[in-house]
Amino acid sequence: MDASARIFVVEPFPAVRYARSGGVNIAYTRWGQGSHVVVYTPPLASNVELCWESPEWSRSLRHAGEYVECVMLDKRGLGLSDRVTDPPTLEDHVADTLAVMNAEGLDAVDLVGHSEGGDIAIALAALHPTRVESVTLIGTPALGVPRDELELFTDAERPLLTDAEQAELFRNIVRHWGSTDSATLDLFAPSVAAQPAIQRWNQRFERQSASPGAILGFLRSMVGADLRPLLGQVRARTLVSHARGDRVVHVANGRYLAATIPGARYIEYDIDDHLHALVPEWRRVLDDGIEFVTGHRPPPAQASVFATVLFTDIVNSTPREANVGDASWRRLLDGHDRLASEVMTRGGGQIVKQTGDGLLVTFTDPARAVAVGCEFAQRVAADGLPIRAGLHAGMVEVREDGDITGITVNIAARVQSEAAANEVLVSETVRDLLLGSDVIFEDRGHHELKGLDSPRRLHAVRMTTP
Repeated sequence: MDASARIFVVEPFPAVRYARSGGVNIAYTRWGQGSHVVVYTPPLASNVELCWESPEWSRSLRHAGEYVECVMLDKRGLGLSDRVTDPPTLEDHVADTLAVMNAEGLDAVDLVGHSEGGDIAIALAALHPTRVESVTLIGTPALGVPRDELELFTDAERPLLTDAEQAELFRNIVRHWGSTDSATLDLFAPSVAAQPAIQRWNQRFERQSASPGAILGFLRSMVGADLRPLLGQVRARTLVSHARGDRVVHVANGRYLAATIPGARYIEYDIDDHLHALVPEWRRVLDDGIEFVTGHRPPPAQASVFATVLFTDIVNSTPREANVGDASWRRLLDGHDRLASEVMTRGGGQIVKQTGDGLLVTFTDPARAVAVGCEFAQRVAADGLPIRAGLHAGMVEVREDGDITGITVNIAARVQSEAAANEVLVSETVRDLLLGSDVIFEDRGHHELKGLDSPRRLHAVRMTTP
């Protein structure tokens, strides 16, 4: 929603491409702009298409694309890449990453490795130094380092898990993978684990990234890996970052890597989240990485911008869930979320967040906002999910975490609450901005809106049949 000219538009997500590596098709995407090309090697699970349907992941990917060209891949056996019989080795992952680079004609790149993807980045940088300009490691495990060596980098208040506790953690991940009892959010992103929309997306993401058996194979393949012979061979500029309270990869791992890789810089964040893209601190972590790669830090988010704000909400969601049952309700909500990503993004909207059973979206163009709101209402109604929608326009305050606040946001929420099922209501401000357009409004009279000192006139959009 930043109004600056730097914004790089991806509608609704970049095309999926494939590179051949040892008879396996490796899926990847490329987007963004700038003089640096960053290749992102992902964590345990990934899906290069589905990540764009998460407002939280999407905001990070789009923000990165404003400053660097990005290439993101699905490791073999995961996401949209070919499934494989045997768990891949570290050498397989390095070869696959090089295959993607070769397919895109990239001689040397900046590597960003997240979690297990950081181990791939380390190995590639050590074994193929001419292909790597810099390495950024985020929450990366120091594979093969003995426990007694890691303990030298722990704090008294945060001891390492015992071997039995670590094994149980992995078993719990596999046992509930992709189900409503999935344990990964509590471990990987505890600060947002209670948010229903993120829970829904994460469960679908897990199912479409890998099967439980595949995840078990990946976890087992990590046990025998040993990075120690490679760490001293890394010659590229290296940034190591880690969350102090990381529940998946103990912070001692990041401290060890930073102390062992020659000349590495280290940043430690006072957060508990392994998956930074999902959490409020996403921009700080991302901007540190962008600054390290490019030498220039992105400017702070604009404190105040003009926007048209759209709120939507599913009508009578609680009794409907009780009527159709949990499984059917989850399928309906999954369809709602996928459609929201498609329609809002293609229509020029920025999904700020999902609000349980609804959305908060911003637009720079009020006409597009109204058109998209109507299209979305009609399409979800056809799928059996009536919604109410409300719009208002004005100045909004942008927070560092990407959320928005202010009276404009509050009014838009109040307008939405006054709408009937399958109705798109707008404030008089939005109606006035569209005077002379083809949009037809029906006067709904004055309404008392909670928190405002005087009634406001609202207007319903007359929707045409799609």
